[in-house]
Amino acid sequence: LEEETKDGGVAEIRGVDLVVWPEVCLEDFLELSEEGPVIGTMENGKQPRMEWVMEWVREQGNLAFVFGINEFMRGGSPMDPEVDVFNSMVVEQKGERRQSYQKSHLVILGETIPNVPFLRALYRNTTGVEFGDGLASGTRFEPLKMRVREEEVGVIPSICFEDTVQRVTRRFVRKGPQVMVNVTNDGWFGETEGAAQHFQNAIFRAIELRRPIVRCANRGVTGVVSAGGSLVDPLTKVRRELVDENGSHFHRGYLLADAYVPKDGWVTIYARVGDWFAVLGLGVGVVWWIGSCFWKRAEKFGK
Repeated sequence: LEEETKDGGVAEIRGVDLVVWPEVCLEDFLELSEEGPVIGTMENGKQPRMEWVMEWVREQGNLAFVFGINEFMRGGSPMDPEVDVFNSMVVEQKGERRQSYQKSHLVILGETIPNVPFLRALYRNTTGVEFGDGLASGTRFEPLKMRVREEEVGVIPSICFEDTVQRVTRRFVRKGPQVMVNVTNDGWFGETEGAAQHFQNAIFRAIELRRPIVRCANRGVTGVVSAGGSLVDPLTKVRRELVDENGSHFHRGYLLADAYVPKDGWVTIYARVGDWFAVLGLGVGVVWWIGSCFWKRAEKFGK
């Protein structure tokens, strides 16, 4: 937006279109229903955090708010073992129906464990408690939507390690303007190189799909990646990464940055065919190697 100043000049006033909070940042639950996710009632009957957060979003106009939270389904209390609990991402925006995505690729030994006695015993001996039923896996791969300055933009949802799993993220790609939004909690890495390695893997998703990434992480790397895989803003030349004065991302703070979303949003070859090209290349290589071995043996015996 532009506004004329007292001295006759023009000042630029920047507004925020999207706010992202990290994975499972609220302790409350949302309940999945036919109308979409709604604020569920816990045992104490109150959810003050969700109530004030939603009220705050409604006061912000067209701002889209994306955050991580747990959802439950089949009614009752989320502590009821008979219900399914999901690790979810929610898009909240004034005047729009609330949308959510349920994480489909669960982390082994963290969010789910196969019913294998050895693995169950390993978890029990490591943590001192039984694992339980774990989280349920989502089955929907439709992109979420948000309004940005009256234009619809698709959201490719990604929770935690899903931004390293290309076969999952490619399923959300559609023609048109899209942005990948990743919410992560890398707290289990501590202050090690693991969080940075996780982020470096995520950058490949932007390159493969030609979609920018907006990433918000607890004790991980928060940043904005261009559709070409760069952290540098092409206009301001500023690096869009949340770090302190020493270049470390292990600190509290926020990042205000621009994400440039291509309007045409063409679908890349990888988004269309997935890993078949790599599988075909491997197959051709194996056939060529076997064929060359037989050819050499035939030449040897021919002599």
